[in-house]
Amino acid sequence: MGSATFTAPTLSAAQEQHHETLKQVYEVLDSRLLDIETAKQNGRISPQTAKSALHHTEGLMKEISAKANLITGCPLGIWID
Repeated sequence: MGSATFTAPTLSAAQEQHHETLKQVYEVLDSRLLDIETAKQNGRISPQTAKSALHHTEGLMKEISAKANLITGCPLGIWID
């Protein structure tokens, strides 16, 4: 299979700042996924609570990625610096 090359669009300073903020929030939520899994494995939260928390966090990540996609043309999950 061939590899695709993504060229980031030229962004205004405001767009770059907005994208960076979304990227930081996305990274915090990504680390939250690990925290939830760890809490579930350690028995600190029930499997049902973990499932709900994971679903909610992943939903937020999708929304943030979609907003970043509107700004840059590339969702955060596959952003290439």
